[in-house]
Amino acid sequence: TQKAKSDRPFLEAIIRSNVVSHLIHSAEATHIEAIFESVGWIAEKYWETDFALPAAYSHHNSRQGKTRAGFWRLLPPEHSSFLDFAVLRTAGPFIGGWLVGALDEC
Repeated sequence: TQKAKSDRPFLEAIIRSNVVSHLIHSAEATHIEAIFESVGWIAEKYWETDFALPAAYSHHNSRQGKTRAGFWRLLPPEHSSFLDFAVLRTAGPFIGGWLVGALDEC
């Protein structure tokens, strides 16, 4: 069980940094877009995959578990016109993710 809002200090640090960022979080998270868009950022979820979780304690029943991880690209307000996200979304999540990473260097 995780504590509610335990990720908030980390998300607020990203906002304070005011730089393009990438976030890996539970794919089930529904608050990422709301938090960032409420302060003028663009939050684009561009990929999901299974993420391996090795057993860390002797009471764990299996040697390894997994969880679904989501990947977000976070753009601060001054970068909001940098890319046309409608075009990236039509390219598909995997291709869009690679394209976004390549354009970060522009």
